[in-house]
Amino acid sequence: MGISSFIMGKLTKGGFFRKFQQLATGSIAAQVITVAFSPLITRVFAPSELGELAFIISISTILSSFLTLKLDFSIPKKKSTSQANSILVTSIILLLISTIIVFVFVFLFDIFFELISLVHIFSVVIALNLALNGILVNYLNFYQTYKVIAFSLFINALFTSVLKVGLGYLAITNALVIATLLGGGVSIFILTLGSKKYYFKNYKYLPRNIIRDLRDNLDFVRFYLPSSIFSAFSMHIPVLLIGYYYGNYILGFYSLALRMLQMPIALIGSSLGKVYYREVTNLDCLDLQRLLTKKIILVLSLVGSVPIVVLSFYGEELFSFVFGVNWLTAGTIAEKLAPWIFLVLIFSPLSNILLVKDEQKKLLYTSLMLFLARSTIVVICYSVGAGFFVMFEAFAVVSVITWLLNAYIILSVLKFERGMVFLVLILYLAVSIYVILK
Repeated sequence: MGISSFIMGKLTKGGFFRKFQQLATGSIAAQVITVAFSPLITRVFAPSELGELAFIISISTILSSFLTLKLDFSIPKKKSTSQANSILVTSIILLLISTIIVFVFVFLFDIFFELISLVHIFSVVIALNLALNGILVNYLNFYQTYKVIAFSLFINALFTSVLKVGLGYLAITNALVIATLLGGGVSIFILTLGSKKYYFKNYKYLPRNIIRDLRDNLDFVRFYLPSSIFSAFSMHIPVLLIGYYYGNYILGFYSLALRMLQMPIALIGSSLGKVYYREVTNLDCLDLQRLLTKKIILVLSLVGSVPIVVLSFYGEELFSFVFGVNWLTAGTIAEKLAPWIFLVLIFSPLSNILLVKDEQKKLLYTSLMLFLARSTIVVICYSVGAGFFVMFEAFAVVSVITWLLNAYIILSVLKFERGMVFLVLILYLAVSIYVILK
């Protein structure tokens, strides 16, 4: 009873949920804007154009997964402002050096194979954008300045959506990519202004401090960096494979379906994950960490269950009505992917506990498992001549199985009762297969 009361006090009185509310407000506003503009965007752009954007974003996300060596993710764990400020500067310097190296490599690669394309240039620039955004968000997370993060999410969504529609009606080439890039730039500007008062202005002995930061956070480089790369690969290599094997037209349907399914994640999942990471770091007792985690699972399950269930059974009707009859296929795909996304909603934020427990190695293994399983099934389906609907069914089943294994690892680290966890996960697998193959 004492532990429960303590946790509830942390959650309610100036604690967890107040901070989450600050961050989630921006996420919710951003998603409302994105959804509101989506029917306009799907009527201005063809599925193949959305597919091309998804292809570029996937390349950019993979690139951004290693540009900072993931040192910035150690910032919320730091106990002093001097340590956080040092990691901030080191991460930005590593980002700039890595981006220059990648850009030179891509440029030389394009020249050698005569493949010079704006797509490659856009991918590198957007990767820089994503990585810098992530550094600043982690830095502000250390100071718990969630209102600035929330405001940046809102402005990014509004600016990007307006630009997409406006540039689309003007028939500007690469309108979707340009809007995405400029929207991210505005977000970085806001985050930079919000971080300015915290900057450590007299950063001396730069080379020595970079070496020290790398040495002191070696586990993030050794384990979290490769796990982040594999995680990015597991999420985005299937996108690239679907685009390569089945074309940007089918990829456009998948992209819209995934974006709508991930709306609960964008609404609360990512925000909750950031606050959870910071809060659970401050809890030294395993019982407190487990109790907080139980409450997060309950909140995410309640919030995510309604939209996921609706999309699981009425995806075709909803997509056809909201986005136009040309997007009915996206609704069918959404129905098949919904059980997998529900697991991502719940356990993706909770995976931060592996960082708190210094279990980066397990995070590496789970990311590798997700990457290999999801990529392999797409290649196998194409190799045996399976149509894209069959491929998405197989893809969804494999994704559910791998995320259930991931969930089991996360809950085991927190010492949840294994027999009960195993039973619940098996039941979920059975229901998921029924929904996917119905």
